Amino acid sequence: MPLSRRRFLHLSAALSLTAGASLSLTACSGGSADSGTQTQDTGADLPALALSKAPWVQLLGPTSARLRFETREARALPVTIALPDGSSLTATPALREDELDYAWDFELEDVPPDEPGLHVLQELLLEDLQPGAQYGWSVDLGGGEQVSGTFRAPPAAGEAFRFGWLADTMRPTVTETAAALRSAAPDLLLHGGDMVYQTSPADTWTGFWQAMATLFAGSALGVTLGNHDFEDMDEVHVMFERLFMPQGDSGANRYNAFSFGGVRFVHIDTESDRFGFPEEVEGMWDWVRAELQATADDPNLRFAIVLMHRPMFTLSKYWVSDATERDARHAMFVEFGVPLVFCGHVHAYEHWEVEGVHYIVDGGGGALSYDPVEEKDAVDEARPGESDQQIAHSRTYGVTVVDVGEDGRLAVQRLAAGTAAVEDSFTVG
Repeated sequence: MPLSRRRFLHLSAALSLTAGASLSLTACSGGSADSGTQTQDTGADLPALALSKAPWVQLLGPTSARLRFETREARALPVTIALPDGSSLTATPALREDELDYAWDFELEDVPPDEPGLHVLQELLLEDLQPGAQYGWSVDLGGGEQVSGTFRAPPAAGEAFRFGWLADTMRPTVTETAAALRSAAPDLLLHGGDMVYQTSPADTWTGFWQAMATLFAGSALGVTLGNHDFEDMDEVHVMFERLFMPQGDSGANRYNAFSFGGVRFVHIDTESDRFGFPEEVEGMWDWVRAELQATADDPNLRFAIVLMHRPMFTLSKYWVSDATERDARHAMFVEFGVPLVFCGHVHAYEHWEVEGVHYIVDGGGGALSYDPVEEKDAVDEARPGESDQQIAHSRTYGVTVVDVGEDGRLAVQRLAAGTAAVEDSFTVG
């Protein structure tokens, strides 16, 4: 049965605070309004409980975030949050229980399968975060074992920060791209979609988490929907929506936005309409314009960065002969001074500059690569001179890292998988 869109319940959590703690924690459930959600304490003598999805943090607003992880048993695991002042507090997350039919197993020894049955999403809401502060989290698995990580709360406008982008992740190369991005230590991690490929004999969602766990443990995560997130067994509902939605502060849509360090990150859904969900994107481009206008009007926001899966400018096999719609979207970005647009889908790297807007097409997260300039002649014939606006390209695996300075200048680097060598670099502003 498809999972319907969920509204999240906010339930009081049992808290144990040390002196000086100033963070509000709430257990929050992804169950429907009529589903029972219970929390329970973990006994100190219980054996360790394995995680099927290691913890990840997503931003919900300027001072709030959500910590999630998944188990296959309905046993709540206590979470301890380390505060910036050195104190800590502990809470028991709420549980959302789903019986899933989703199963994916190629019987490869080093790839954990996606198995049907009970899946328990454990969730904790963190509120009253201090802008720009570093927080730690630790999940008590039982039996003396724990897993831990950190994340940075959204900094105030004018503070410097670093974010990283990767997209189109496929095992086994995703381990190398994740390592390259992990070495850059981003404050914010952005995934451009196509997390798992059912066409790959080495991909499962559980395996994806295994490859990405240490990267997810170092920063907050924002996700964009890709075409391979719509594959068999109702994947978009069972996996993408169940695990990642809602995110940001702009509603529970597959498109959404949030602010970080005075920058508005706007996630666009380029895929739902293509896969039979036109209602999901009805009015989306009006919403995008409203977001860009609100960003321009807000003195606490510097500019917006747009994130989407499918590229607007490309010389790859994904170029589109009719550019009418694309040009209208691009004109909107120019109008509102969008400095960067990130795209994936192309399993390579392209850097374009078009009327002051830099388009980064980077789907080099691990999926099988192909030629990023394969259709250059066709593009030139249809739109002479357009290819001259492509500044750099490479058929390589890698990630993109951006440093946002206190003055709003953007320093962009494309890092190669494995070595983290700089393949392309430029500044904006």
